[in-house]
Amino acid sequence: MGLDEKELLFITITRLVPEKLIEKQIDQFRTIHNEGFRFRVLFIGGLNDDYYQRLQKYTQNDHYIMVLPSKNSDEIRRYFSAADFGFWH
Repeated sequence: MGLDEKELLFITITRLVPEKLIEKQIDQFRTIHNEGFRFRVLFIGGLNDDYYQRLQKYTQNDHYIMVLPSKNSDEIRRYFSAADFGFWH
C-alpha cells in the first residue's frame, strides 16, 4: 500500500450505498487531513455501481482515500492486519 511508517491506516468495511452517506465520512477525513494529520483510508464493500462511480469521482484528488470493491476473507484479513483502526458501518 506504500504507507509511510508515520501514517496511520483506517479501514471501513461496509455496503457502499447512498444511505450510508460515505461522503460525510470522507469529508471528516478530509478535514482531519487538512489539519496536518497523515493517514490513509480504505473503504471496502459491496457495491452499488452508480454510487461506487460517484465515490471514485468524489475522491479522485484525495490520494490518501481509496474506495475498493468487496474482497474475499483472506484479503480482508490482510488489510486488517495492516490497519491501525477498523470500522464496521
